[in-house]
Amino acid sequence: MSIPIRKHYEQKCNAAALKQMGIQVLDDIDDSFADTVKVWYQSPKLPIEIRANQIQETLQYLSDHYPYRKSTPTEESALFI
Repeated sequence: MSIPIRKHYEQKCNAAALKQMGIQVLDDIDDSFADTVKVWYQSPKLPIEIRANQIQETLQYLSDHYPYRKSTPTEESALFI
C-alpha cells in the first residue's frame, strides 16, 4: 500500500508505477482508512526479493513480474492534477 505525498510530482509518478504493478495506492486518509488498512494487511502478499545495487537484475525481475501496461489518457492526465 502506498499513500503518496500530495502536490509532489515525483510521488504521483511513483504512485502511477505502483498502480501498474498492482500495488494499492490511496489518495486520501478518510473515515474508511482503518478498514482499508485492515483488509490490505489481511490480504495475501506476494514475496518480492530485490537485492539493492543490482540494477540489471532488478530491472529484469521487474520486467518479468510486472509486464508493461500503457497508461490510459485519464491516468496520464491525473499525474498533472
